[in-house]
Amino acid sequence: MLGRAYVRAFLHLRLPQLNFSLIAPTHTNTTQIQSINSFQALSNILQSQEPDKLVLIDFFSNWCPPCRLALSALEKLATEFPDVDIISVDIEEVPKVVQHFDIHAVPKTLFFRNKERVGIITGPNQNRLRRKIRELLQIVVPGKK
Repeated sequence: MLGRAYVRAFLHLRLPQLNFSLIAPTHTNTTQIQSINSFQALSNILQSQEPDKLVLIDFFSNWCPPCRLALSALEKLATEFPDVDIISVDIEEVPKVVQHFDIHAVPKTLFFRNKERVGIITGPNQNRLRRKIRELLQIVVPGKK
């Protein structure tokens, strides 16, 4: 009987709502990551990119905790790979991108080179993003493939 009393007491507790903003900062415009707020601006960037330049586009939403974690990963990768253009697009601000780029989940990262999509990663995994960038830049790390 004592166990049931604890369970009832626990069920009546009012737990504070989790604040995911404490886990990681929200998407903000940093010097290495360019924030885009219109579909036309994104189209212009993709159409005018330099030949063989790798462009990484991060699609996110501010309500998404994994998206916030992805931002910190992208900021680290931006300093590690300064020759890669990293762009962030809030799907709430630019809803046209959802259909145009077939975004069904966020965070989603698309990779472009020569105006063609050359890669895609869903989720905030920094190691997968790093491996994909290295693969697309053809950077070989000794002892790893």
